[in-house]
Amino acid sequence: MDIDKNIDDIFKNICERPNLSMDLDFLMYYKRNRRFFDLMTKPPFELIEITPDKIIRFTKIGRQVKKEGGWLIHLNNEERNEIEDKAINKRISELTIENLELQNKQLKNKILYAIIGGAIGFLLANWKDILVMLQAIDKSSIQ
Repeated sequence: MDIDKNIDDIFKNICERPNLSMDLDFLMYYKRNRRFFDLMTKPPFELIEITPDKIIRFTKIGRQVKKEGGWLIHLNNEERNEIEDKAINKRISELTIENLELQNKQLKNKILYAIIGGAIGFLLANWKDILVMLQAIDKSSIQ
């Protein structure tokens, strides 16, 4: 967190400057904090670029961090987004499981309705033959 705090302080210092070219005072500040400036130009930070003429330019991420109000605020937003993403993914997994269970239940019901419908259809289509067969069985049992 100490590195993040230093990067946040340096980033805010850069943002407050009206001119992003390095004057003598800022060059001394740059040399004292060279390690952090180097970190800010490489992944995962990539907040600024320093041209060979010692002019500082904000990268796309740097402009976003500046708009959000600083590196620490950006980190808090990123962490919140990660937590929200994990919660969303967990909810998606739960809903996927629930959906599969409902689909299985629906498939079982369709199979049951098909069997019942087939049996009723068979009985209705052959009811005369079934009655004749039952009468024949009844007559043979009486004899």
